[in-house]
Amino acid sequence: MNLLAYLKKEFSGIRNPEELYKKIKNKLGSEEFVELFNNLNEEISKKSIIKYLLVFLIGMYGKDFINKTIELFNKDKEIVKINITDKEIIDIAIENYSKKYNINKQFLKNILGNETSYSNNFDKYEGNKLGDGGTSFGPGQVKLAIAKEIWVKRPEGDINNSYVNKENLLKDIDFNIRTMCKILDYYNYKFSYIKDTKERYKEIAQAYNKGYTGAKRIKKYGNYEKKSIKNIFINKDNKNYE
Repeated sequence: MNLLAYLKKEFSGIRNPEELYKKIKNKLGSEEFVELFNNLNEEISKKSIIKYLLVFLIGMYGKDFINKTIELFNKDKEIVKINITDKEIIDIAIENYSKKYNINKQFLKNILGNETSYSNNFDKYEGNKLGDGGTSFGPGQVKLAIAKEIWVKRPEGDINNSYVNKENLLKDIDFNIRTMCKILDYYNYKFSYIKDTKERYKEIAQAYNKGYTGAKRIKKYGNYEKKSIKNIFINKDNKNYE
């Protein structure tokens, strides 16, 4: 069982922030549990483990639940104060969901950069904007109609269809990135007949921007010079999509 599957199983069914706080504290006393995270980073601290856990659990319990748990940790004199930024939520979501849905991490970052100016220094990030006339939301500028379609076509047990709405796509960053990755994964499947990775990712990027039908129409007329697509492939940090 991989780390994400283990955490999902181990921390499911938590009833309130106090219970989650106590469970994490208890787990931190287990060398075996801490060792799971040492495989991610040899020098990871207990504070880093807590932050990683809480960001991951936002997807299960929501931001308000986790913020209340953070308050409990911040009252704990044994723990250095915890503050989780939007960038940390995005970065951990990228790490988790790029693996889960088999999306190239740099490609995902470049699309986020194209949609809401995500970057390493995070100085121009516009994750709260409403795009496309108020129909696209959050860091991935996920379109509500496509999000609903994808979650119906590819359901997962922990997400109820009623959760797929404007408010959650805008406010729940983890859910937004997860939905974005599900959409990209779906388009990767639809264009799997294209064996050249970069050419396939061009199609995926077009489909993410214009919808599957729109991407097919653009391909028919041979127009790959759209600014929205070119930006994804000229990102200075992008060295290889293989």
